[in-house]
Amino acid sequence: MHRAATNCGMTLVELMVTLVVVAILMAVAVPGAVDLFRRLRIEGVANELGTDLQYARSESIRRREDVTLVSSADGSSYRLKGLTSGIVLKTVDLPSGASLSQGVTIRFESLRGSAAATGSIDVTVSGTTAKLTLAVDEVGRVTTCIAEGSFMGRIKPC
Repeated sequence: MHRAATNCGMTLVELMVTLVVVAILMAVAVPGAVDLFRRLRIEGVANELGTDLQYARSESIRRREDVTLVSSADGSSYRLKGLTSGIVLKTVDLPSGASLSQGVTIRFESLRGSAAATGSIDVTVSGTTAKLTLAVDEVGRVTTCIAEGSFMGRIKPC
């Protein structure tokens, strides 16, 4: 009994066509993925900042001392600090490429945890024009909104 030989591989032309299709798909997908990762980084920084603003508010009530959140002069970090005692409660260095509005101070009063004045702070990441804004109202409530760009999920435009 003699069996006919069957081809088990790909021809060079088939391989080249496959590589061209993969290259085209990568060229289309990679820029979108990079932009998505940058937007996710902005959201991550904004979420941490929002949590820390709530922490500052609760600490102002617990410690019976005004607590401030101060962003650095270059926008690469921020710290939470007791206003009277000078105790630094937390210092946060942002991930590479992320930045905040520079030199912003938000103060929570010790009596009710309300904000001394309304304020906002912007979060950005280099390489994209997208921007999120965290706003603090008179009662100390923190809200996040989209200042520029578009984001997936439940964040609303400002």
